[in-house]
Amino acid sequence: MTTTAEAPRMVDGVELFDPPPAHTRFAPGDVLRLVVGALAFVVAIIVGSYATATVDGIETDIVDGIAELPDPVEQVLIGTAQLFATAVPLIALAVVLLKRRWRILGHVWLASILSALALESTIRFIDDRDATASIRARAELADTTLVAADFPTTAYLASAIAAATVAAAYVPRRWRRAIWGWIWVLVVLRFLGPGQPPLDILVAASIGSLVGALLLIAIGSPSIEPTGDDLVDGLRSTHLDPVRIDRLGASNGSVRYRVVCRSGDDVFVKLRTPDDHDWDLLHRTFRAIRLRSSEVSRPFSTLKRRVEHEALALRTVLDGGNDAPAVVGVGTTPGGAVFLAQEFVEGDPISGLDDIDDALLRTVFEELELLHRARVAHHHLTFDNLVTDGTRVRILDFDEAEIASAPRDRARDVAETLVAAGAIVGAARAVATAVDVLGPDAVSASLPLLQPLALNQSLDRD
Repeated sequence: MTTTAEAPRMVDGVELFDPPPAHTRFAPGDVLRLVVGALAFVVAIIVGSYATATVDGIETDIVDGIAELPDPVEQVLIGTAQLFATAVPLIALAVVLLKRRWRILGHVWLASILSALALESTIRFIDDRDATASIRARAELADTTLVAADFPTTAYLASAIAAATVAAAYVPRRWRRAIWGWIWVLVVLRFLGPGQPPLDILVAASIGSLVGALLLIAIGSPSIEPTGDDLVDGLRSTHLDPVRIDRLGASNGSVRYRVVCRSGDDVFVKLRTPDDHDWDLLHRTFRAIRLRSSEVSRPFSTLKRRVEHEALALRTVLDGGNDAPAVVGVGTTPGGAVFLAQEFVEGDPISGLDDIDDALLRTVFEELELLHRARVAHHHLTFDNLVTDGTRVRILDFDEAEIASAPRDRARDVAETLVAAGAIVGAARAVATAVDVLGPDAVSASLPLLQPLALNQSLDRD
């Protein structure tokens, strides 16, 4: 019996890679919401448990201030909050049932139940406060509107925020903004009405975010990688004519592809999705904790600006004489992802070599010298990003590069190269070649940075 090989997947005449998994566990956005929710929850519990007098004073002042609102204004606020709390979920439920999105419905329902249960136990732990009794007395005296004056309760808020966290992962960006707009309006209106102490509202928000993020991490968020059709459309918008696209993998917030064009050229495409903002924030926060604040660069205003900056850095070092990949173009996909297309570089990473001869080692430091002559600091100059075919050395990945860099940033590049080279050829050969090519001043300036905290973490394995 003979078997026939499965035919490649074709879209509009382009042979495509197998689709990536539909769901992603530990997506950067979910991890970020988990961290923020956990920190807010811990702060609220500590404040509610050990700063009771302060919390009572603040809450009482807030409650007394809100009590000065005219009764008609308060009734309008309460009624609006109740209308929002009742109508919006019913409309959303009708849409989900109409479209038969049972998976979303199940996840949202589970997040709501779990957050309400978690909140009940937490509120009971910190409930013995003067403001709590005062606010409840106001709620009992308040005239009812559509339902009880203390609706939506903190339990409802926690359930709504958890449901919004989960639901937002499944909907387009404009609907995501609408969902969170509804949450913000609900929180503000609830804060101005009777029945809920301010600290309880903070606890509800943190628990809702925490439970929603944990659920998404457990079950996986829907992948936001572009579909094959979107990627083909984006590549053609930059005047590329692909006949085959291979997915090489994903790391550090980006997805990498090898594109074979009809002309016979191979193009390397590095694509960044909107998730990259969350990954970048986590990365910068970790670096800010690990290093001095002056060592952490400012974030880019948009995803497109970040990719454009990498393209500019590549152009700069190419003009300066470096043997870096040529820039083919920058483009976007219909779903909002941004990509950089560049020459595909054949070769092996120097980090995978058992030994380096003197000529190749010298070429490494000559490329570094050209890089710094153009006043560009790479900021990730490990041997994983130096590729060789045996004679040439080509520098890759200018995502973190800095143009018009400070001497300290360039000194860090030298330190990283010395460590990476020393792990393969030994410290003596690495330092001797560096001094010969870069000069003693450049090498001596890097010595204070030869310490783990100053260098890229990927060098730890060297």
